[in-house]
Amino acid sequence: MQDLEINSRIRQLITDKGYTIYQLSKESSIPLSTLYGIINNLYLPSIHTLIIICKFLNITMGEFFLEDCSAAPRFLTPTEEQHLFLYRSISSGLQNHIDDYLLLLRESNVLIHK
Repeated sequence: MQDLEINSRIRQLITDKGYTIYQLSKESSIPLSTLYGIINNLYLPSIHTLIIICKFLNITMGEFFLEDCSAAPRFLTPTEEQHLFLYRSISSGLQNHIDDYLLLLRESNVLIHK
């Protein structure tokens, strides 16, 4: 990945995930001026800044450098494993209710972040 591709990848991922540069700055404590400098190709992010951006976007560094994030192997946290275990232990009817509830939560979260 070339230098300018890193900057455009950051811009692409922020847009794809429905965030703004301001939200990223506010929630990650990266100065807005730093983010605008990165987005406008004035300089490259440091590794530390890139890690913070990836954490904010909920992706790994490996996923950042892949064209297609769905191709990257995903690993579950212990909490996610527990959620999955509990989900699999209930009836399909209850799973459907949980699926609907999670979709509603995600939609309301997206509306809040826009």
